[in-house]
Amino acid sequence: MDAAFCRVAPSFSAVQLSAASMLQGDVQSDTTWLETSSAMLGNCWAMKGSQGAITIGLKVPIRPSEFVVQHAPTAITVDGGKSAPQNFRIQGRLSALSASASAHAGSGSNDSTAAGAAGSWVLLVEGEYVLKDITADSSSLTPHMQSFPVAASGFVDAVKLQVLDNHGGETHTCLYHLRMYGDPQ
Repeated sequence: MDAAFCRVAPSFSAVQLSAASMLQGDVQSDTTWLETSSAMLGNCWAMKGSQGAITIGLKVPIRPSEFVVQHAPTAITVDGGKSAPQNFRIQGRLSALSASASAHAGSGSNDSTAAGAAGSWVLLVEGEYVLKDITADSSSLTPHMQSFPVAASGFVDAVKLQVLDNHGGETHTCLYHLRMYGDPQ
């Protein structure tokens, strides 16, 4: 499984984690990276095989509320979307801020921060990216951009996307964009 680690700074309350923004950080990976964040076909994070992972360090802790996963629209892909991620998991590494808030919350508190020590990983999203086409009766003009709410809350200083499989592509898996929405510290 390919893995990468890089650091990005959030802007406002959303972070777009694209190949170009990753290249500005410390990237250590065997994963193929492209030097553009354009939505042109082929300009994606390409992972060898049907699985892969990337860990992204954030310069400022963020309490994530939602992630958006994006692949190219199936109508314009060469492989009909086989290289799109299918099942995936997103974890967050708890920052010191979340760990101290959890420790001070006490038992029986209604505090919504994730429990755990600083540096521990919590599951944020376990999802499935579904291939969809734009149709006349479609409720969305952007079916290739899919939103996933966060299951746990708390401030995280890194996120790890783990692609468990794709839609049948044997040689590679492509991810065009990963967006994280939430509140910065």
